[in-house]
Amino acid sequence: MATASQAQGPDLEHGTSLPRPKPAQSEAPTGQAGAADAATPALDPCLSPTQAGMVVLSSQLAHLLASEPGTASGRDPEALHDMRIASRRLRSAMLVFGRAFSRRAMRSFERDITWLGELLGRVRDLDVFLLWLRAYSRKAPESDRTVLEAIIQEREAAKLKEQQALVQALASERYTAFKSALAEFLHQPAEALAGHKQGRVSRFADKSLRRLLRDVRSKAEAAGTDPLKLHRVRIASKRVRYAAEFFASLYRDRLTDFVRLCKDIQDTLGLLHDAQTQLAYVESLPEAADPAVAAARRRLRRALKRQAWRQYRAYVRLRPGLLSRRGRKRVRGWLGPGNRLKCRPRRKAAAGTEGQPSREG
Repeated sequence: MATASQAQGPDLEHGTSLPRPKPAQSEAPTGQAGAADAATPALDPCLSPTQAGMVVLSSQLAHLLASEPGTASGRDPEALHDMRIASRRLRSAMLVFGRAFSRRAMRSFERDITWLGELLGRVRDLDVFLLWLRAYSRKAPESDRTVLEAIIQEREAAKLKEQQALVQALASERYTAFKSALAEFLHQPAEALAGHKQGRVSRFADKSLRRLLRDVRSKAEAAGTDPLKLHRVRIASKRVRYAAEFFASLYRDRLTDFVRLCKDIQDTLGLLHDAQTQLAYVESLPEAADPAVAAARRRLRRALKRQAWRQYRAYVRLRPGLLSRRGRKRVRGWLGPGNRLKCRPRRKAAAGTEGQPSREG
C-alpha cells in the first residue's frame, strides 16, 4: 500500500482525483484568525457538563450577535468572516455539548445554525476566491488579464447575489426566532435542560476530546488522497480543535500545542478545499473558441492544481503529529490526567455561598 508521500500525489497534481464539490458546501477557512476566535471563558471544573455547555454556548452566541450588524450591512468582510467563524464554533459547541442536553431541544438549533453557516460560507468562499484571483491576475501574463477580469466580474456578480440572500436571511423570521429561542433556552436553569445524570465537566471533557480525537485519526488513516475524505478530516480536526479550545482552561491551559496542530491541519486542508472548489468552477466554464481565452484558462487551472498540491504536501507533513508513534505520545501527554483540574469545593464558605465550586487544581 502506497504511503502518503509516494505516487498517490501525482494524481492530485494532474487533477484526476479532484471531484467537483459544490461551492455552497464549502466550509474552508481563510487561514486568518478573526475576532470570533477570542478565548472561551474559563470553565470551573466543578460545573456539570450542562452548566459548562451553557457557558460556552452563551459565549459563542454573543460572538455571533456581535458580528451581525457589520455582516447585515453587506459592507464589512471582516464582520462576515467573524460571523462565519462564530457560527461554526457555535455549531461545534452544540455537537460537543449535545450529549449534556436534551437531544430533542438541540436538534432544531443545530438545523438553524447549519442553515446560517451555509449562507455565510457561500459569501465568504467567493470573497476568498476573488482575493486569490486578483493576486493571481497581478502576476499573470498581460495577455491573460482580460480573461481573468471577466471571471472576476462574474464572481463579483455571484457574490452580490449570495450577499443579498444572506442579508435577507438575517432579517428573516427564521433567524430572529432562532436567536430568541436559543437565548431563552440558555437562560433556563441547568437542571431543566440536562439530558442525563450529570457528573463533572472535567470528566466529560476528557471523554469528549478522546472521542473526537479517535474520529479525526480514523478519518486521517482512511483518507489517502481522496478529496472528499480529506474534507472530512478537515471537519473532524476543526471539531476537536474547537473542543480543545472550549476545554482549555480545564487542562491548566496546556493544550496550546494540541490546538495549534489541529488548527494547522484544519487550515491546510481548508486551503486545499478552496483550491478544489475554485478549480471546479473554472472547469465548469463553457469551452472557449478563442485560443487566447482557452490558454489563459489552462494556465489558471494549472495554478489552482499547484495550489492544491502544495496544500496536500503541507498536510502530509503535519499528519504524523496525529498518527505517528511520537505524535500519539505527545498528544497523550497534552491530554494526560495530570494536566486536568479537579473539582475541590470550598470547605468553608460565606453564608449563602456554601457549595460554590472552586478552580483550585
